Formats: sequence, C-alpha cells, structure tokens
Amino acid sequence: MKRVFRFPIYPWLPLGAGFLGLLLRIWLFATGLDGRNLLSVTHPAHILTLVLTVAVMVLLFCFPPNPNCVVRKNPPASGIGLLGQILAGVGILAASFGELFSSRDLAMTITSMLGILAALSLMSLCWKQTQRNKSRTFEMVVITVYLMAHLISQYRQWSAEPQLQNYLFQVLGSVFLMVACYHRTCLELLGGKLRWYVFFNQGALLLCIYSLNTRLWLFYLAMGLWTLFDFITILQSARLRPVRPREETP
Repeated sequence: MKRVFRFPIYPWLPLGAGFLGLLLRIWLFATGLDGRNLLSVTHPAHILTLVLTVAVMVLLFCFPPNPNCVVRKNPPASGIGLLGQILAGVGILAASFGELFSSRDLAMTITSMLGILAALSLMSLCWKQTQRNKSRTFEMVVITVYLMAHLISQYRQWSAEPQLQNYLFQVLGSVFLMVACYHRTCLELLGGKLRWYVFFNQGALLLCIYSLNTRLWLFYLAMGLWTLFDFITILQSARLRPVRPREETP
C-alpha cells in the first residue's frame, strides 16, 4: 500500500472511526431521548458523531491515492477478495429473503428480487475471478442497480421517521455504497478514477459501520465487509504507471 498512498490511513482510519461512531450512536439512542421520545440534537454523542464524520471525510478527500497508480483490468482472484464477495452475497441473500417474505410492498418486493440477483452476481464474480480475462461488467452493473433500488425503497420507509437523525447515516451509507459500486464498475471498464473509488469506498465503509445498530444491520454488515475486502483486492492489483524518461535538450 505504500506505493499507492503516501500516508497509511487506509483502511485503518475508516475502521477505527467507524466503530467509535457506532459506540457514539449506541450511546445516543440509549440516553439521548427527550420527553417527546425524540433524539436530542444537542446530545454530546450526536455532536461528536457529526464532527467525527466530517473530519474523516475531509481526511479521505485530502489524502487520495497516488495519481500515477493504475488498476489492472480484471484483477486476479485473491483469497480475501473471494471471502468478501461470498460473505456479502450470503448477507444480501439472507436480508433479501427476509424482506421478500415479510413485506407486502411492491417496491420492496422488487428490490428483494434484485437483491437475490445481486447475491447471485457476487457468486458469479467469485467464479470469474478464478478465470482469466473474464469480463465482470454485467455483475457490477446488476449490483449497482440493486443498490440504487435499495436506496429508493428504503427511503420510502425512512422518510416516515419523525427525525432525520434516525436514518441520516443509513441514507448516506446507501448513497456512498451506490457511488462506490459505480466507480468500481468504471474501473472494470478502465475508465474509472482510483481516487473516487477509494473515497466513496472508504466513506461507505465508515457509514456502514455506523449503521450496524439499525434494523438493516445484516445488509450493512455484508456491504461493509465487501467494501473492505474489495478495497484490499484493488490495492493488491494497483501498479505505478511507468514514468517516461525526460528527453535531454542539446
């Protein structure tokens, strides 16, 4: 990772800050309710979580990967990458089946079916990573579409909450996941920028950890593991672009 990043803050900063933010969120929901059963906006846990989130996002933005790094198309299989895809696939499959049989909402049903397809796509990625020169664009597009549908369907439920505090980080986490997956797809097509993939991937990891104390904990656990392990896989395939020697002027 030293050749990719000048400062070794990845993925340790999002991981450490994520679990610290999770503890703050647990503290907030345990002690931050007022007489109307609403979360206090002046509670120390709420303020500290916001400050922590902004600070981490600023650091992620200010310390991007080396601009001379390029990512190999269709990187080979790695044990940790395959493990992340399997865990994410199992988690999404379990969450989707649970929502499919418990919801009578049409949008949620469609999203659950897309989730099952996305889980199968993750399993397909596992197989294709063991093969050489197999395109993975279709699977990445399916997962991106699922994340977009999941965000829309869940927001229809989140918007009924009386306070934005209740679901703020879940919304941001879903947005970052969707954009990170989009940039991951672009990397497969050799048209993406590593900087933006890293920013949204690590931001998604932070926000997924924040959301582990919600009813969608299984979804965010699965996606958090995938973002972490996929990030490590991408770094293992990153290489510095050869620098052309300067021509000496007579």
